[in-house]
Amino acid sequence: MCAKILNQLINLASLLALLLTSSPLVMSDGHQKVEEKKSKEDKNNKENPVILDEIEVIADRAMDRKTPITFSDVSKEELNTKLGSRDIPLLLNTTPGIYATGQGGGAGDSRINIRGFDQRNTAVMINGVPVNDMENGWVYWSNWDGLGDVTSSIQVQRGLGASKLAISSVGGTLNVITDAAAQKTGLKLKTEYGSGNFLKGTVIANTGLINNQFAASLALVRKVGDGLVEKTWTNAYAYYGAFSYQVNDDHKFELFAIGAPQMHGQRSYKEGIWQFDYETAQDEGIKSKPDQVFGYKGRSQDNDVDDAEENILYSSNWGPVSESVLPNGEIEEYYALWTPDGSTKTRSVSDFADDDAYIMERQNFYHKPQINLNWTGRINDSLTLTNVLYYSQGIGGGSGPYGDGLYKYGTDDFGNINFDAVYTKNSNNIVKGGPSGLAESFTIIRNSVNQHTWIGDILTATYKFSDKLTGTGGIDWRTYTGEHWREVRNLLGGDYFVNTSDKNQTSKYKQLGDKVAYHNDGKVNWLGLFGQANLALDDLSIFGSGSISLTNYERIDYFLKRSNPDEPMTATADAIPGFTAKGGANYNLSENLNVYGEYYFGPDKLFFRQL
Repeated sequence: MCAKILNQLINLASLLALLLTSSPLVMSDGHQKVEEKKSKEDKNNKENPVILDEIEVIADRAMDRKTPITFSDVSKEELNTKLGSRDIPLLLNTTPGIYATGQGGGAGDSRINIRGFDQRNTAVMINGVPVNDMENGWVYWSNWDGLGDVTSSIQVQRGLGASKLAISSVGGTLNVITDAAAQKTGLKLKTEYGSGNFLKGTVIANTGLINNQFAASLALVRKVGDGLVEKTWTNAYAYYGAFSYQVNDDHKFELFAIGAPQMHGQRSYKEGIWQFDYETAQDEGIKSKPDQVFGYKGRSQDNDVDDAEENILYSSNWGPVSESVLPNGEIEEYYALWTPDGSTKTRSVSDFADDDAYIMERQNFYHKPQINLNWTGRINDSLTLTNVLYYSQGIGGGSGPYGDGLYKYGTDDFGNINFDAVYTKNSNNIVKGGPSGLAESFTIIRNSVNQHTWIGDILTATYKFSDKLTGTGGIDWRTYTGEHWREVRNLLGGDYFVNTSDKNQTSKYKQLGDKVAYHNDGKVNWLGLFGQANLALDDLSIFGSGSISLTNYERIDYFLKRSNPDEPMTATADAIPGFTAKGGANYNLSENLNVYGEYYFGPDKLFFRQL
């Protein structure tokens, strides 16, 4: 019900945006007065300073000609003019030392490398909170769809960053900042169109800073599209809320909430060059056998240039399906999105454009809301405390084939999966000794589910010893529980699937939603201490920092044979210590020239799945 209402509201907002303007529209009440008032407030703030820049402390922002690292800042203006509807990493491709790619072309499937290091060795932080996966270090940008619409600024620190936390950031640090108090009063309605029937509607409302105390920002996003690459469709929402309250000159609270429930098709397999341009493959002397590679024998052998360009959009991860082979004329699939509990969804042929029903074997579906509560307090003229308490919950996973495989049943003339053959084979497979009158599926589509709960707190104290010497220290605590399993998503015409991976099961016959292959929990408990000192002389800036951490990993396996029926098998690793030590200096030779250097020492970080 909530999803339906939200969908209607956002669709209405998109329609309003379309009727009102074809470009971003900002409507402000007394905008000039707001600017004048802000100027007056700024003057007053010089006499009675209030804390409005605490995000720099929380997010470890580098400062030009002071912090001895290489970094680039991306302003709000650049985000508005250059990002468009792309994932945030793709905007950074023009930044030195950064390589970002959209990979297979699916929405949110982008990856970023900084100085050759992938995201597992690059710290990604949103409003001071690390968002790299606690188990494998990856960042999934589809979880942050719509973030670019509400971002105030981005700072990319290349190489050893300025972060004080004991995080794996040898490649670099990416800080994304959203700041409600920095937004101007107004309502923004925006509609975007693009190739592949792409349509995105965005509604953003900002109060601006009211009475120099309160500010709020709210945003809703609705995005749909067929995808530029074949069947990399997207069906996504995004929401964002930020509330800032300045209690007095010394204390400020901020509350952030962001999430992006989404589903999208993916192109997961690398193809040979003959799949896209057979003539070029021959010219380069590549001995290809198109009829033996996923059975592809169609358009890739056409030498026409236009067709060769079209082939770039080819994906082998989908296939058409006829209504005649579908049980009750419907496609039945099981998955979860809005809540941890999944359910069966059905689609009839008429639900597809031009009644051309198809099945995409590779889909991603996920919702990862995150909530932050930030507090900044100036205890006295020398001591400032900040605390970031955050919570995140992940719901969803990704799909793929399981069993005998999909391609052994052949493909059509365009290299697509022959789902008609798969459905026919499965629906006619009545096995002797199996459930009476029911058909066993040789192959199915499964979901690989990863649901998690993540709670953390970062407490930081900053002490100003003098105008030249500042010290910072704090505690970084996190606890994470990830639940992992595979489940039957689509039986592809059969009535059940046989799986014996669960050694404690009562039945090997699996139906929609039943768990297969594996089922385990991963628990990660983290405690870190960090400290840093900064010395700023006339032309020389020096800093030194260090951190220590203790990480505990635990695995609970529900499929391994139990010695006690009531207790699943559990393995706990010894607590793993970690540390970092780094220092650096910057010297300003002139007003336009400076030199700097930094040194780092610390072990490689071990992730849960490496143990």
